[in-house]
Amino acid sequence: MIDTGRQKIVYRQALPGEFEGVLVQLGPRMLGSDGGTFYPVLSGLEAGERIVTSGSFLVDAETRLNPAAGSIYIGGSSSGATPSKTVRPSTPEDTDAKIDLALAQLSPEDRKLARSQSFCPVLADSRLGSMGVPIKVMVKNQPVFVCCNGCSKNAAKNADATLKKVAEFRAKGSRAK
Repeated sequence: MIDTGRQKIVYRQALPGEFEGVLVQLGPRMLGSDGGTFYPVLSGLEAGERIVTSGSFLVDAETRLNPAAGSIYIGGSSSGATPSKTVRPSTPEDTDAKIDLALAQLSPEDRKLARSQSFCPVLADSRLGSMGVPIKVMVKNQPVFVCCNGCSKNAAKNADATLKKVAEFRAKGSRAK
């Protein structure tokens, strides 16, 4: 939690790897049965929501240091307007950066293959890495990348169509260079 003096902000998970700042109202400091201190959340969060419990300062700092995100930070604009209850995203959407981060988690060889393919053969409008780390599947002994686990079965089930689509994507990619 970030306590600005006027506001208390918690970062909750909106999507995997994406967080949003939420204003919360806390109750009085209390002691748990184990002797630990806690503050009940009176408003701003629902039971079961996932929040940042360690590293909130880093999420907050990234938001403040990124000029584009700074203007959407709760109370960060100079307009003097009352801040909204929820600010999303904590950092601006940068699809290329998100894809680069996802692909960076692949081995150098797999990253090269995924970049040459660029798109999911099942969801052709889905760029590899836009939904997280691409999934590598073997289709007729050939490595193919799909955008998510849900596409893995369809890629294998329609093997010939999948391989044809991948060949088209790779051909387009090599012509673009």
